[in-house]
Amino acid sequence: MEHMNRKSQFNPEEAVAAAKDYALATGMECLLLTADDEELLNPCAGQIHEKLCYSLNPEIAQCCRVIHFEGALRAAGDGKAHSYFCPMGLMHWAAPIIRDGKIIAAFVAGHTFLNQPQNDLAKLKTLSSAHEELLNQVPDLKKILLRSPVIDGERLNAMKKLLERLAASFSDDSGKDAAYRQIREAFLRNANPTETPAFSPEKLFGCFDKKDSSDMKNAIKAIAAAIAETKDISAAKASLTGIILAVYDRALDRDGQSFFEDRCLAALNEIDRAESSEELCQWTENHLKRLIEAGALLPRLKNANMIYSALQYINDHYSEKFSLQDIADHVHFSAPYFSKVFKREMETTFSKYLTDLRIEKSKELLKNSDVPLADIPALVGFEEQSYFTRVFRTNTGISPGKYREQKDI
Repeated sequence: MEHMNRKSQFNPEEAVAAAKDYALATGMECLLLTADDEELLNPCAGQIHEKLCYSLNPEIAQCCRVIHFEGALRAAGDGKAHSYFCPMGLMHWAAPIIRDGKIIAAFVAGHTFLNQPQNDLAKLKTLSSAHEELLNQVPDLKKILLRSPVIDGERLNAMKKLLERLAASFSDDSGKDAAYRQIREAFLRNANPTETPAFSPEKLFGCFDKKDSSDMKNAIKAIAAAIAETKDISAAKASLTGIILAVYDRALDRDGQSFFEDRCLAALNEIDRAESSEELCQWTENHLKRLIEAGALLPRLKNANMIYSALQYINDHYSEKFSLQDIADHVHFSAPYFSKVFKREMETTFSKYLTDLRIEKSKELLKNSDVPLADIPALVGFEEQSYFTRVFRTNTGISPGKYREQKDI
């Protein structure tokens, strides 16, 4: 590992080879995500990621790149590999490769189910039409996804630690500069618009919303040209910071949550580290469009991750006593926001979803005559026998005892 840390240049080919070794050793796919062009490199051709992310639909590929890079950013902020769900409900984990204080690439591993297999894929509204069309066009793909390996939390943590060590072997010792979290406040205190080039975030947003890639490209070129012409690099940095904050605020206005903070702070950090107008121009031409695209995609991708995390928690703990607030705390969102998104995505309330799940689990137990009827309420999360019987009758039209009798016939 030490000889890799001393290398002056990052070698993607060596990283891809290491990803293949990880995949062969763990039985999980492992990809390399390059930060500059956000390309996903798969050393195991023909596997699920190859079919799902690259070959069939560029919109799906874009969603994957955004959510995987977000996972790498979260991992850099936490100082350890970060696990998350992709838009299809499959768990992944990412660990960044950091050199000169910024993420240059990341290892992305997965896909898997946690603790138990799934009989179907969750039908979230955040699942893009492209995903739905792909599943309809390639019926076998859904079957392949549902055959994804099942692991428990202990194995997941072990594989995350392995991925951390693998990423560290390609990183230098610069780490992530936490000081860039103060850049937003510094900009708001000190930026003087009269001293900065006249950049227009609104024009960028207009081109993006109209999906006019030609106008978008020209607008970004104009910004890069203005940066090249200015002699005051601090003024150019201030203007780019203003654009990034506008992108951040726009994402915030759309969904009311700061989904986008890590990505914008990483961009501010890269700009702050730039030492010349040429570096700022290069960043603008290579990353600004992707930042705006991510700002449009991340809210619904984050919502999907939140719901999948909640569903995982509910399925693991339905037999225990917990509240909506407990779930909201688990997924790190406010209870009102979580409740609103859950109802929108699942087309039912959290309370009804949990109750319906517990009733379905009780039906499975009632089919087994070896399980005493009196034990079933506690096994599925009901504290009182009488309340369980009332809820069961409301949901099925008959009592638990009658249901068992029918199933015994």
